[in-house]
Amino acid sequence: MSNPTTMSEAPAHTGRRRPANSPAAAARDAAVTRDRGSAVRFYVCLGVLVVAAASMQTVAGLLGQYFRKQPVPLKKPLHRMDKSKLAPEYTLYYLPARNLSEDETQSLGTREYIQWRLVDQTRPSAAAPSIAKLFITYFTGQPDMVPHVPDECYLAGGYDPVGSPETIDVFVPRAGAPQDKIPVRVLTFQTPQRGGLGRLQLLANAPETVMYFFHTNGSYATTRNQVRVSQANLWDRYAYYAKIEVTFTNRNREESIAALGPLLRKVMPILLNDHFQDWEALTAEGREPPSGG
Repeated sequence: MSNPTTMSEAPAHTGRRRPANSPAAAARDAAVTRDRGSAVRFYVCLGVLVVAAASMQTVAGLLGQYFRKQPVPLKKPLHRMDKSKLAPEYTLYYLPARNLSEDETQSLGTREYIQWRLVDQTRPSAAAPSIAKLFITYFTGQPDMVPHVPDECYLAGGYDPVGSPETIDVFVPRAGAPQDKIPVRVLTFQTPQRGGLGRLQLLANAPETVMYFFHTNGSYATTRNQVRVSQANLWDRYAYYAKIEVTFTNRNREESIAALGPLLRKVMPILLNDHFQDWEALTAEGREPPSGG
């Protein structure tokens, strides 16, 4: 006769359980522990970075330093520049320069620009007419503003450099430049030679001298790195720069340089008085610049 007690005590579950200390279980537990440790370290590092960033901004504010620059609107848009103030030495050419296309404007990075063709009335009447091509652009309120420079733009357009670039000083009184001398970068380019010896072809292949400089945060510069250094000044709350670029037709390099001074002595007072903000007053008072008119 069988023992009922022995039968009732038979195990209800006959499957074998894997030992808790098996190699697979240990590896799984170790992986979970590593993941948790990595997550903890990630959030700790993230917290440290957030606190550090907030602390830097707070300390910078207490010290009067500014990482993020505020825009400086023009007093008056460039397209409203008073052309009559250039007379009688310079008048608008009867064929105006075309406006930039939407794609070109997007590539330029600003809608504050003018492209003027000016007839130089000071040139002797017996000489060939000379047209001054004036291109002014203005930038502000953009992160990491990188200036466009003719050094690269002309090369990208298929022009070949002629001679070496140089920086000259142009005398312009009351322009805020040291000793009234504005530094200007001068480059000469030539279009690739093409066939034909006609007069139009010779004119098309004539070298073109490009002269430009920047007005940035109340000072002058001739390179994009100088502009960047000016923009990165932690003590300045605001940041802007303008590029003034000039070329002359029917003038060689030496004649173009000689003609630049008289033109700038007409153009710069208009820009400084009618369009650009008074940088010294703006920074000395720490005030908000007035909105553009």
